[in-house]
Amino acid sequence: MKKKVSDCMQQKMQLIEKMEQISTISVDEWSAYTHQWRKILQDMCTIAQNSTFRSRKEECFFYENQFFEVHCYYLYCREMTIFHSLRPSFPSERNAYISQQLLHYKQYRLRAFYQYNAFCSNELQTDYTEGKAYILAKDAQEEWPFFDANYPAFYGVYFSALALIIKQLEGDFFYRVDQSDCAVLQWKRSKIDLCLLVYTASCCNGEYQDRENLITWADAFGALFGIKISKNFFQTLHACKKRKNFEPNFMTEMHQHFKRKWEEYAE
Repeated sequence: MKKKVSDCMQQKMQLIEKMEQISTISVDEWSAYTHQWRKILQDMCTIAQNSTFRSRKEECFFYENQFFEVHCYYLYCREMTIFHSLRPSFPSERNAYISQQLLHYKQYRLRAFYQYNAFCSNELQTDYTEGKAYILAKDAQEEWPFFDANYPAFYGVYFSALALIIKQLEGDFFYRVDQSDCAVLQWKRSKIDLCLLVYTASCCNGEYQDRENLITWADAFGALFGIKISKNFFQTLHACKKRKNFEPNFMTEMHQHFKRKWEEYAE
């Protein structure tokens, strides 16, 4: 069965949502995501090579928006797979490695200074037909370059992927640096569960429920597990509060677990 653009876009949204739900992504998971994004990218190439668009507007939207985002996430996941596969295991070496890689990726912005300034001010001029010509002539097994000056049509993709990479590395650096003597705890639940834990713990501790104090608590718990949750903390809480029915969640599971263990101890 032939893949449709709508099928690829549905896969794209599901994959992005899945990535956002995982608090800490391992190198194996980055590798798996890279493989999945590459598969979607190959499907999009096949669609481009076999489709006749109804209008120039539809064709432009396909290359500059739909293909653009899949291409961006593929490059992002591929670079993060490489980064994590080479990351040292010792904390002191790891911090230096993260700092070095941050500098390495930020150098891309300096090398393409004028294009980056244009990108930041939404003035980057690209011709989608150049990208289209490359995609239509591309071999399915050929690798996709990252920051290749021979493909100026993809500068927007490169800078968008770069923004995701730098954000990820800055989060790693912020939460891992100067913690060489501390145990690294791994949060295996979703970010939603951690947000609920932070909110409940602050309430039970008698804390003021103002924005600044809750962000302080979110950052403190985030640092403990190496996860940044403060950015979307209030959006997450608001989404939970909007649910009509209060579904069993991490907090109710904690209560049931404690109750069961307490009853076993009492026996």
